[in-house]
Amino acid sequence: MIVGVIRGYKAGTIIAALALAAVFNAAAFLFSTSAAGLQLYRTDSLRVQTPPGTLEGRHMDRFVEIRSYTLEPGTRGEFHRLFVGEALPMLERWKVEVVAYGPSRNDSDSYFLMRAYASPEERQRSQDAFYGSDEWKKGPREPILALIENYSTISIWLDEATVRGLRAAGERQLALPADAPARAEFPASGNR
Repeated sequence: MIVGVIRGYKAGTIIAALALAAVFNAAAFLFSTSAAGLQLYRTDSLRVQTPPGTLEGRHMDRFVEIRSYTLEPGTRGEFHRLFVGEALPMLERWKVEVVAYGPSRNDSDSYFLMRAYASPEERQRSQDAFYGSDEWKKGPREPILALIENYSTISIWLDEATVRGLRAAGERQLALPADAPARAEFPASGNR
């Protein structure tokens, strides 16, 4: 069974599209909860914790968190610089599997981060250790938090092939300039 958890205020269109594609691909269903805001960095917890299963012959063994940030207006370039220069190397040192990250293409104030874990429990342990560390607290925490207006988190079980696809989509996303404009039009097919 695949279970998702939605937290926060609003998700950017690109993240919502990626998340929904993964969710529909895996026939997942989502449960909603509300968030208390940025304080969730340290106290975030999952309401539903279901072990991975098999769907259509695929083993759902990766617990993926998709976080969408709404940034303070005009700060995305600085957020990207801080994330790539400081937070991403820290995540790598802490052995956090970053699937994809970057500026969202739906507007000029959104950013996303996807991380994969073995289980909800491993996600919680990893994030408690990372966000509770002196390296984070005394490092880029304050300048990064100052740029975030709010964020949303979606966590779902996925198979490894879907995670590889999300990683490839993230790499293509990063090939675009960080200040590329949001897409002005959707395809004429009517599929949104």
